[in-house]
Amino acid sequence: MPTLPLPRSRISVFPRLKVNGTASCSDRVQSLAEQQKHEQTGPRNLNYQQIILSNPVIDPSGVFHVVLHNGLTGTADLMSRSVSGTWTATSLTSAATHGDPVRRIHVQSSLCILPNDRPCAALMVEPTPECVWGAPGTNIVLAELGEDGTCAKSVEVTPSDAEYATWLPAQSHQSGVLPDRVPPLLYTKGVNAGGFGNNENTLKTEVFLYEI
Repeated sequence: MPTLPLPRSRISVFPRLKVNGTASCSDRVQSLAEQQKHEQTGPRNLNYQQIILSNPVIDPSGVFHVVLHNGLTGTADLMSRSVSGTWTATSLTSAATHGDPVRRIHVQSSLCILPNDRPCAALMVEPTPECVWGAPGTNIVLAELGEDGTCAKSVEVTPSDAEYATWLPAQSHQSGVLPDRVPPLLYTKGVNAGGFGNNENTLKTEVFLYEI
């Protein structure tokens, strides 16, 4: 096992990619020196970068997919690695937020493969200026990759509720088990009970099983 923390030179990063003609992913990664200017502790410290990955899936053709979240900017890209080893990136942000600059994508998501062999991401879209855990008005949007490699369509699982969060999506991660059936989606609707150290609020939550 290597000694941690690893030197930055030994950490593999996604290559510089283009999404719809604009720079993506690695362009949003700051240098270590720039990160160290920020002294905040925990996830707000930019040493963490707030770069989060979803669960990985592999489609029947052998292509590897994973959602790459940037918690600082509230954006998400579907990263796909072909059998030959080439990475491509598909931006999910505009489709999931419908271009609304007030909305952002939370860092937690769930990825699956549909019966048409295309990846589908269940994304948490929140109406907040920064990453918030269970903000009221948060909703789940399903974003499906199209044949042309772009985000073909996105749909809200349920209408947004200004008083509650519809969040914590979980899709079946296994591919090919039920090839003719869309994987079910499990999610919750409720309020944040106060966080790790402040659970003083009355917990109100419901759990739903959604079949697309």
